[in-house]
Amino acid sequence: MPEVEHGALVSGDNDLVLFVRTRDAESLRDLVLERLQMMEDVLSTHTILVFDEL
Repeated sequence: MPEVEHGALVSGDNDLVLFVRTRDAESLRDLVLERLQMMEDVLSTHTILVFDEL
């Protein structure tokens, strides 16, 4: 997926963290609801918006 800039397997409540970059909120919605959540092995998603990078 071209929107994925970084992916990491992690421990704890989540198995995978993806850092994605989309052009707008509609593109993010499509990525999460229509593409990621439709994958057979994806049970749930949790989205956090990054407003600025340090």
